[in-house]
Amino acid sequence: MKEMSKRNCRKRGLAFIMALLMIVSIFPSAGVTVSAQTDEHQGFVTITVTDADGAAINGATVTYTIKEKENGTNNFQTINQSGETDSYGTIEVLEASNYYDDLTITASVSKEGYTTDTTTINEADITSNTQDFSVKLTAESKPESTPDIEGVSIEVLNADYNGEAQNLVSVSAATENVTIEYSRDGNTWVDTCPSETNAGEYPVYVKITKDGYSTYLSGEQTAKINKVDITGIDITAKEVEYKDATEQELVLMTGAFGEKDIVTWYVNGKSTGSQDIPKQLAVGEYTVKLVVQRDNYNDFEKTVTAKISNAKINLGDLKVTGLDGIYNGKAQEAVKVENQGDYTLYYQLDDGSQTANPDAWDTTIPTITNAGSYIVWVKATKQYYDDKNVDVIKAENAVAPYNVYLAKASQVISFDKYTGEETSVEITQAEMEAGKEFNFAATDKEKKAGGTITYSVLFDEGTMK
Repeated sequence: MKEMSKRNCRKRGLAFIMALLMIVSIFPSAGVTVSAQTDEHQGFVTITVTDADGAAINGATVTYTIKEKENGTNNFQTINQSGETDSYGTIEVLEASNYYDDLTITASVSKEGYTTDTTTINEADITSNTQDFSVKLTAESKPESTPDIEGVSIEVLNADYNGEAQNLVSVSAATENVTIEYSRDGNTWVDTCPSETNAGEYPVYVKITKDGYSTYLSGEQTAKINKVDITGIDITAKEVEYKDATEQELVLMTGAFGEKDIVTWYVNGKSTGSQDIPKQLAVGEYTVKLVVQRDNYNDFEKTVTAKISNAKINLGDLKVTGLDGIYNGKAQEAVKVENQGDYTLYYQLDDGSQTANPDAWDTTIPTITNAGSYIVWVKATKQYYDDKNVDVIKAENAVAPYNVYLAKASQVISFDKYTGEETSVEITQAEMEAGKEFNFAATDKEKKAGGTITYSVLFDEGTMK
């Protein structure tokens, strides 16, 4: 009986030790307290973060992993997430419905101004679907505060280029006896204020120190020296008349280029490749653009439209006279041209409309054959010159608006003296041409005809009186 009692005691002692080991194993690492779920977050496994006084910490960052133990059999999908605690200092990490009895949790908790290790909860067993892990964070100790340097004024340069060196920043402080240093990169500090001459943007840093005071750091500031406009240069378009074989400048320019200026002229969008004012020969409109580039200055750009117009033809001593002629059965030139200059004359015979037909001009002088009155139009032309109408000197016997006249041919048959006998004149067939007029005239000076003269014209077909 005693031996059985001893064995039973040993069994009870072993069971107690095993139970004690199980209780210890489910407790998480130091700094974490395990308790039941909170009233505000029922139905979840949670983590609650408080400070040393037990006050909830809102906005603490919690990064956690929930996974199944190595010998687990529930095929639990590992959770890796991060979030922040709410106003109760709590974050929900697992819904109660997803709980299994073989899960562990590892979590790190952090918040600015507090200290903690990176494994606040390290593979702690989750023993309940309503379990809450409580983590305490300790506030960092703050160093004893030092006074700030007061009345700091920083004026960063923003000025136009003037050809002189300009300080990038102007600094002052109300606190006396401070040390002011400057840097271009935030690493290397000097006590001389940096300056620049050329246009551009420049980083600059300011540091102000004094023993017993907090150091003032401005951070990166950007100083600017702005480009200015080029002045004193301008162009104006020209409008000129064409000159024979002479190239003419397209613009009038005022001012002068600097020695280091980059000058580009464009004519109709194409660079001329020269700094000289562009010239052209032919009649037309030209788009002229000038671009001047100069260090520290805005580019000068201006575009104008120049024009070379047709010139006016000078007829000089030209003389064009309309024909004042007599029908002769042959084609005769309608006008006579004298003293023609360096231009081309075009002609046309009026078609009865008494206006020139723009499609009927020809360089050949027109001819006329039949008797009558005519109008001949004449104009002078030349490349790059406006056409010029030529006044035709009117034929003496022409009646305006006609300027050419071709009279009918005539033959006077005169009988100056009547002898008392019949007098006859033979007219051959060759002389009987169309447009020829025969004028029969007779005088009876001796009055032998009794005042009566009779004419007879004999044709092959008969006699007509």
